[in-house]
Amino acid sequence: QLQLLAGIYPIAQTQEPYTAVGYLASRIPVQVLLHLRHPEAKDPSAEHPWCAWDICEAWAEKRGYMIAQAARNDVYRAANSLLQLALYGRLSLCFQPPGYSEQKGNWESHLETTELVVLQGRVGPAGDEEEEEEELSSSCEEEGQEDRDVDEEGEGDEDTPTSAPGSSLAARNP
Repeated sequence: QLQLLAGIYPIAQTQEPYTAVGYLASRIPVQVLLHLRHPEAKDPSAEHPWCAWDICEAWAEKRGYMIAQAARNDVYRAANSLLQLALYGRLSLCFQPPGYSEQKGNWESHLETTELVVLQGRVGPAGDEEEEEEELSSSCEEEGQEDRDVDEEGEGDEDTPTSAPGSSLAARNP
Protein backbone atom coordinates (compact mmCIF):
# COMPACT_ATOMS: atom_id res chain seq x y z
CA GLN A 1 0.00 0.00 0.00
CA LEU A 2 2.74 2.43 0.91
CA GLN A 3 4.53 1.72 -2.38
CA LEU A 4 1.43 2.84 -4.28
CA LEU A 5 0.97 5.96 -2.19
CA ALA A 6 4.65 6.90 -2.47
CA GLY A 7 4.65 6.47 -6.25
CA ILE A 8 7.11 3.59 -6.27
CA TYR A 9 4.63 1.19 -7.86
CA PRO A 10 2.42 2.48 -10.72
CA ILE A 11 -1.20 2.96 -9.69
CA ALA A 12 -2.51 1.88 -13.10
CA GLN A 13 -0.84 -1.52 -12.77
CA THR A 14 -2.41 -2.46 -9.46
CA GLN A 15 -5.15 -5.07 -9.67
CA GLU A 16 -6.66 -4.41 -6.26
CA PRO A 17 -6.41 -0.76 -5.15
CA TYR A 18 -8.97 -1.03 -2.33
CA THR A 19 -6.51 -2.07 0.38
CA ALA A 20 -4.35 0.96 -0.42
CA VAL A 21 -7.45 3.18 -0.19
CA GLY A 22 -8.25 1.54 3.15
CA TYR A 23 -4.69 2.15 4.33
CA LEU A 24 -4.99 5.81 3.32
CA ALA A 25 -8.41 6.18 4.95
CA SER A 26 -7.18 4.64 8.20
CA ARG A 27 -4.54 7.38 8.49
CA ILE A 28 -6.36 10.47 7.22
CA PRO A 29 -10.11 11.26 7.24
CA VAL A 30 -10.67 10.91 3.48
CA GLN A 31 -14.46 10.94 3.74
CA VAL A 32 -14.40 14.20 5.70
CA LEU A 33 -11.81 15.91 3.49
CA LEU A 34 -13.70 15.04 0.29
CA HIS A 35 -17.15 15.69 1.81
CA LEU A 36 -18.37 12.20 0.96
CA ARG A 37 -21.83 10.91 1.80
CA HIS A 38 -22.07 7.27 2.83
CA PRO A 39 -23.74 5.25 0.04
CA GLU A 40 -26.04 3.43 2.46
CA ALA A 41 -26.98 6.53 4.48
CA LYS A 42 -30.54 7.68 3.98
CA ASP A 43 -30.24 10.11 6.88
CA PRO A 44 -27.13 12.34 6.53
CA SER A 45 -26.90 12.87 10.29
CA ALA A 46 -26.63 9.13 11.02
CA GLU A 47 -23.14 7.70 11.47
CA HIS A 48 -22.19 4.66 9.42
CA PRO A 49 -18.89 2.79 9.54
CA TRP A 50 -16.74 3.44 6.48
CA CYS A 51 -14.77 0.78 4.66
CA ALA A 52 -12.55 1.19 1.59
CA TRP A 53 -15.32 0.03 -0.75
CA ASP A 54 -17.78 2.56 0.70
CA ILE A 55 -15.27 5.38 0.25
CA CYS A 56 -14.63 4.37 -3.36
CA GLU A 57 -18.34 4.02 -4.06
CA ALA A 58 -19.11 7.43 -2.54
CA TRP A 59 -16.27 9.04 -4.54
CA ALA A 60 -17.51 7.38 -7.74
CA GLU A 61 -21.00 8.70 -7.07
CA LYS A 62 -19.73 12.21 -6.36
CA ARG A 63 -17.49 12.31 -9.46
CA GLY A 64 -20.00 10.55 -11.73
CA TYR A 65 -17.84 7.51 -12.49
CA MET A 66 -20.29 4.98 -13.92
CA ILE A 67 -19.94 1.62 -15.64
CA ALA A 68 -21.70 2.02 -18.99
CA GLN A 69 -23.28 -1.41 -19.34
CA ALA A 70 -24.62 -1.92 -15.83
CA ALA A 71 -25.25 1.71 -14.75
CA ARG A 72 -23.36 1.10 -11.49
CA ASN A 73 -20.69 3.20 -9.84
CA ASP A 74 -17.19 2.48 -11.18
CA VAL A 75 -15.46 1.90 -7.85
CA TYR A 76 -12.21 0.70 -9.46
CA ARG A 77 -11.82 3.99 -11.32
CA ALA A 78 -12.72 5.88 -8.14
CA ALA A 79 -10.09 3.96 -6.16
CA ASN A 80 -7.45 4.80 -8.75
CA SER A 81 -8.56 8.43 -8.66
CA LEU A 82 -8.24 8.55 -4.86
CA LEU A 83 -4.77 7.02 -5.01
CA GLN A 84 -3.74 9.58 -7.63
CA LEU A 85 -5.03 12.39 -5.40
CA ALA A 86 -2.80 11.09 -2.62
CA LEU A 87 0.16 10.63 -4.96
CA TYR A 88 -0.10 14.17 -6.35
CA GLY A 89 -0.42 15.64 -2.86
CA ARG A 90 -4.08 16.64 -2.95
CA LEU A 91 -4.63 14.24 -0.04
CA SER A 92 -1.62 14.67 2.17
CA LEU A 93 -0.33 11.56 3.92
CA CYS A 94 2.56 12.15 6.29
CA PHE A 95 4.25 10.29 9.10
CA GLN A 96 5.65 11.71 12.31
CA PRO A 97 9.11 10.68 13.49
CA PRO A 98 9.34 8.12 16.31
CA GLY A 99 8.83 9.72 19.70
CA TYR A 100 7.27 12.88 18.25
CA SER A 101 4.39 13.01 20.74
CA GLU A 102 6.68 12.95 23.75
CA GLN A 103 9.07 15.58 22.31
CA LYS A 104 6.64 17.75 20.34
CA GLY A 105 7.89 21.04 21.83
CA ASN A 106 11.50 20.12 21.08
CA TRP A 107 10.67 19.26 17.45
CA GLU A 108 8.66 22.45 16.86
CA SER A 109 11.36 24.76 18.23
CA HIS A 110 14.26 22.94 16.56
CA LEU A 111 16.46 25.14 14.32
CA GLU A 112 16.07 22.88 11.27
CA THR A 113 12.28 22.87 11.64
CA THR A 114 12.11 26.66 11.57
CA GLU A 115 14.41 26.73 8.53
CA LEU A 116 12.15 24.25 6.74
CA VAL A 117 9.10 26.37 7.51
CA VAL A 118 10.84 29.40 6.00
CA LEU A 119 11.90 27.38 2.93
CA GLN A 120 8.36 26.14 2.40
CA GLY A 121 7.17 29.72 2.42
CA ARG A 122 4.80 29.37 5.34
CA VAL A 123 6.44 32.25 7.23
CA GLY A 124 9.12 34.65 6.07
CA PRO A 125 12.30 35.18 8.10
CA ALA A 126 10.79 38.28 9.71
CA GLY A 127 7.14 37.29 9.12
CA ASP A 128 6.83 39.20 5.81
CA GLU A 129 5.72 36.38 3.52
CA GLU A 130 3.33 38.51 1.44
CA GLU A 131 5.98 41.07 0.47
CA GLU A 132 8.32 38.34 -0.79
CA GLU A 133 5.56 36.86 -2.97
CA GLU A 134 4.85 40.27 -4.51
CA GLU A 135 8.54 40.82 -5.25
CA LEU A 136 8.86 37.41 -6.89
CA SER A 137 5.77 37.85 -9.04
CA SER A 138 6.85 41.29 -10.25
CA SER A 139 10.33 40.07 -11.15
CA CYS A 140 8.88 37.11 -13.05
CA GLU A 141 6.55 39.43 -14.96
CA GLU A 142 9.45 41.71 -15.89
CA GLU A 143 11.50 38.78 -17.19
CA GLY A 144 8.52 37.51 -19.17
CA GLN A 145 8.03 40.97 -20.69
CA GLU A 146 11.71 41.12 -21.72
CA ASP A 147 11.41 37.69 -23.34
CA ARG A 148 8.32 38.77 -25.28
CA ASP A 149 10.10 41.93 -26.45
CA VAL A 150 13.01 39.90 -27.79
CA ASP A 151 10.66 37.50 -29.58
CA GLU A 152 8.68 40.32 -31.16
CA GLU A 153 11.78 41.91 -32.70
CA GLY A 154 11.82 39.22 -35.36
CA GLU A 155 15.53 38.61 -35.00
CA GLY A 156 16.58 35.08 -34.11
CA ASP A 157 19.27 34.30 -31.60
CA GLU A 158 22.80 34.42 -32.92
CA ASP A 159 23.44 30.94 -31.55
CA THR A 160 20.47 29.41 -33.35
CA PRO A 161 21.63 27.53 -36.45
CA THR A 162 19.77 28.32 -39.63
CA SER A 163 20.03 26.37 -42.82
CA ALA A 164 20.92 28.55 -45.76
CA PRO A 165 21.00 27.15 -49.29
CA GLY A 166 24.21 25.21 -49.72
CA SER A 167 24.98 25.02 -46.00
CA SER A 168 26.10 21.86 -44.26
CA LEU A 169 22.75 21.53 -42.47
CA ALA A 170 20.84 21.26 -45.72
CA ALA A 171 23.40 18.83 -47.15
CA ARG A 172 22.83 16.28 -44.35
CA ASN A 173 19.35 15.42 -45.59
CA PRO A 174 19.37 11.62 -46.24
